Amino acid sequence: MNVEQTLKTTLLLVKLIIYLFLWVHFMACLWWWTTIQNVDKLDQFGTVTTWYPPLDWMNFPDTRLFTEEYDFMMKYTSAFYYSMLTLANNELGPVNTNEMYTISVLLLLCLFINAFVLSDVAVLIGNFGKADSDYQEKLDSMNSLIQNLKVDEELAEDIREFFYETYNTRMV
Repeated sequence: MNVEQTLKTTLLLVKLIIYLFLWVHFMACLWWWTTIQNVDKLDQFGTVTTWYPPLDWMNFPDTRLFTEEYDFMMKYTSAFYYSMLTLANNELGPVNTNEMYTISVLLLLCLFINAFVLSDVAVLIGNFGKADSDYQEKLDSMNSLIQNLKVDEELAEDIREFFYETYNTRMV
């Protein structure tokens, strides 16, 4: 197995996960900032113009998300969770124009990010077995050449051993 190639691929996958986490963090912060702009405001019909998480929609007057009752970590976790849903292109149910614009842009950007991430993951997964398949292909070619040239068995074993040793020495 090619350790160097596997390590590179693993590090690229970790980097991709870190970038994805930073993107979701950015979305969570932006979504939280957008939603707190209209806390406790009513529109001309007396309807609340603040976004509430879907589970709080039924009893939004009783929600405690925008109060001091919830600590910062609970508020951030809520925003992060709903940003993860946005990454998967789920609807959050914005209730005012600013929230609609924000979520529309975020959903559009998430479509591109999902395409980018999925294509990168497919390439990275394909790279995991590349070294082994290259080795097997070269070994098959060598065995075919040995058979076609009718090399005696003792020399064939020496050639295979040499190939194995040079391959493993090169890969370490």
